[in-house]
Parts: sequence; C-alpha cells; structure tokens
Amino acid sequence: MAPDDVKLFYNTDDSWNNKPNRPVFHSTEVPLPKSTPSQHKAMCPPRYSRYENSTCSDLCNPSCHDCVPNCSDVFFTKQHKKFAYAWSAIWASLCVLSTLFTIAAFCVEPGRFRYPTRPIIFMAFCYLMYSMAYLTRLFIPAEDVICKPDGLGSRLMIVNGMESTLCIIIFLIQYYFGIASHIWWLVLTLTWYLAASRKWGLEAINSIACYFHLFAWAVPAILTIAILVSGRVDSNELTGMCYVGNYDKWSLLIYIIIPMSLLLFVGEIFLLAGFAALFKIRTNLKTQIDNSNIRKLEKLMAKIGVFAILYTVPAVCILGAHVHEFMNMDIWRCLSADFTVKFGDVLTNSIPTVEIHMLKIFMSLVVGITLSMWVLSAKTIHSCERRCCRQKTSLPVIPSAHKNSYIVARPTDRAGYMQHYKFPVRHPGPHRPMHEVTM
Repeated sequence: MAPDDVKLFYNTDDSWNNKPNRPVFHSTEVPLPKSTPSQHKAMCPPRYSRYENSTCSDLCNPSCHDCVPNCSDVFFTKQHKKFAYAWSAIWASLCVLSTLFTIAAFCVEPGRFRYPTRPIIFMAFCYLMYSMAYLTRLFIPAEDVICKPDGLGSRLMIVNGMESTLCIIIFLIQYYFGIASHIWWLVLTLTWYLAASRKWGLEAINSIACYFHLFAWAVPAILTIAILVSGRVDSNELTGMCYVGNYDKWSLLIYIIIPMSLLLFVGEIFLLAGFAALFKIRTNLKTQIDNSNIRKLEKLMAKIGVFAILYTVPAVCILGAHVHEFMNMDIWRCLSADFTVKFGDVLTNSIPTVEIHMLKIFMSLVVGITLSMWVLSAKTIHSCERRCCRQKTSLPVIPSAHKNSYIVARPTDRAGYMQHYKFPVRHPGPHRPMHEVTM
C-alpha cells in the first residue's frame, strides 16, 4: 500500500478524530495501540486470577507464573481430594502410634538403644512430628491453610511467599523434620559402617555423637531458612497442606530431589559396605565352628537388611514421584488452562495421576510405621515389666532381733500370710547413707 493510500485510511488529524460519529479506518501497516492491563487480566483462564499485576498469562509457557489458581478444583476433583484427606489421616494416625511406641520403649530403658541403633529413636521423633502435621487437617479446613484473599472478594491459592501463618507452620514442621529424618538415616548407616567395617567401639562413636546432632539438625534448618527467605513456600491442592515445589519445579529440584538423592545414595553406600564387612565376619566365624555367634550375627544381619529394604523402597518411590512431578508440572498447568476453556468450571477428572500422589503420601509415612520393628520384642516387654515393678510402693522393713540383719515383710498369698526374708545389714560408709529397702 502506498503512503498516500495510508493517509486516506488513517487520518492523524486530531480535530477530525475527535468528531462524533466519525468513521473508523484501520490500516494493516499501522500498529495498533497496546492493550491495557484490564485486557491482560481477562486473558487468565477460568479458575485462575492475576497475581501482582503482571502481564504474562500464557500458562503453557513454563516461565509464566502470573496466573494463580483460585481456591477451587483446578488440578484435582473434589472426590479425589476427599479420598486423599481420609487416606493421609489413616496412615498418619498409624505412624503417630508406631513412633510413640518406639519413643516410649526408649524412655523405659534408654541403655538398650546405643549407637549404632540410637539414630532409630531420632528418626522416630522426626516421623512423629511429620505425621502430626497431617493430622492438623482433622481440625483445620484446607481453605484456611492453603488459600489467601486477593482483596477483590475471592480467594487464591498460596504459590509464593508468606501469606498464611498456618501455611508457614505446617511447612516448617513437614519440611524440617522430613529432611532431618533422611539425615538421621544417613547417620544410622554411617554408624553402622563404623561399627561393622571399621570396628569402632561404643565409646568412639559416642565421642562424635555431637557432630551427628549438629549435622542432622543444622542442615535442615539452613535449607528451611533459605526457602523462607526466597519465598518458595506453596500450597498443595490435593492434601490441603503447604510444602515446597508444588508449583515451581526448580524449587522441587533444588530443595527436595537433590538433597534426597544425595542422602539416599551415600546412605546406601555405607549400608552396603557394612553388609560386606558382616559377611566377611560371618565367613571367619564359620571357620571357627562357633554356631551360637553365627546365629546371633545372622539375626542381626537379617534385621538390618529388612529395615534397609523397608526404608530404601519407600524412599525410592518418593523420589520417583517427585521426579514425575518435576517432569510433568508444566504440562499439567497447560492442560488445566485448556480444560477450563473447553469444559468450564466443572472439573470432571483430575489432571495429574492421582495414584502416584497417593503412593507418595503412603510411602512418606510407612517408614515411621515400620520403625516399631526395632523395639517390638520380648526385651521390650520385660523392660516394661521391670519398670512397672520399680514404681511399686516400698515394702515395710521389720527390725530383726539380730543386730546385723533386717527383715522385709512381703505378702505371699491371698489369705494375708506374710513371709519374711532376712538380709544382712549394709552399714553406711562415710559417703554412703542407708536407703530404704525395696523389692
């Protein structure tokens, strides 16, 4: 089109353009004015809203995160969210009971749980706190945790930052103690390797126990602070809880996938090295024809092997589920925008694979349930019986006619007859007072 023709279709005279009922002509060679922010806001698909007045709205673009999902069924249906609520509550309750039993057995007789098995107790404590975070959903609605008001009368899901106090608290509990449990697994395998392969004694391992605690509690704290400072906390629509990496796949990679992979890989190396040392010891015992020691060693190897499998399989499943989310997160976001355009506000089926998410919830709690296998034995029952006997009231002491003895009276039958036991007197020394005798 010639320049003179352009003037005929697009007149730049303001006096002419301001006249009422003027004809409007457009030329393909003249750029149109830029769209207003309200036009950009309308570009967000249904069930999504604008976030911080940004201009990007293409959900199929991985670098665009400006359209935030509303507090509705965006990725999962109501039926799947209800099932996830009941599913997590059941397994979290079992995990709480199992870890409480493990910790109670430790409190009854702490001397039984020495290194290298002492990290089992700290793992139980971490899983106790982790599972109790799931139980908060029994008392707090999901909307109060994962949603925030947008100032226009609607509610948006939390995808970045510190908008909800409950969201931050649940994130702190789950992420901190979740990472700490994986680190205590690494400490367990390390102490097992030192005891089995390097022949470290109890005193030598206890001498560096403070470094174990420093590593196991400080590293999760550093990662948690980094997430809070960078504002990476986001909400999980399926579980109604807050974590990291639900909407940002790079946060999922940095703060979950990489730490879990490193801890699991190094722990398995220590575990295999310890098993190799035990097999070598077992071979040496066979040459000495010591069947009793061989049976004890085989029992120990079987117990540790079963626990290693019960931890490794869930950890691999959880890691695989996170990798699956990392690879498909952008696709799910794009599909959610396409589905809302085609089918409207009613989500007929969940976009992500719900079975994988349910498996991840189960595997994240089953390790805490299996921790009770370390304390569920006859020794634990005998320890509880002895503890109960110690809490009985002191028995009466009856003076004896002999100067160097005393008598303890104890009922022996239902008729009330008393049987007397005579014991020699222990004279208190200059630094040892006489105590009341109990049985």
